[in-house]
Amino acid sequence: MISKNLKNRIYTTAALFALLYLIFIYEIVLVYSLIILSVLSIIEFLNLTKKIFKSKLNFFLINSLFFFYTLIFCSIFFFLTASYWIKNYPLYYFNWMHSIRYWRLYFWKIIQRA
Repeated sequence: MISKNLKNRIYTTAALFALLYLIFIYEIVLVYSLIILSVLSIIEFLNLTKKIFKSKLNFFLINSLFFFYTLIFCSIFFFLTASYWIKNYPLYYFNWMHSIRYWRLYFWKIIQRA
């Protein structure tokens, strides 16, 4: 028989794939998912930094930096994925990143020869 741990992993995987599918289809699910995941990550980071930093100044600075980083990341992620042309061409980013990698390697070889 399948162990209980494996069953839970299969159910979690199915739920996450369903959430990913809904994120691609509906923008509102994307927004709610970003909000929930960013709040959870901020809470986890706060708990982690409570254990690490004793100084309140360091604690405040690091947590405020993480908060603004999370805010900027979620905003950029939403605005880039919510546009029409990215929804219709989801592999566009992969091709773009692959071409940047190719040109970077090409120019690196030219620089090495010089």
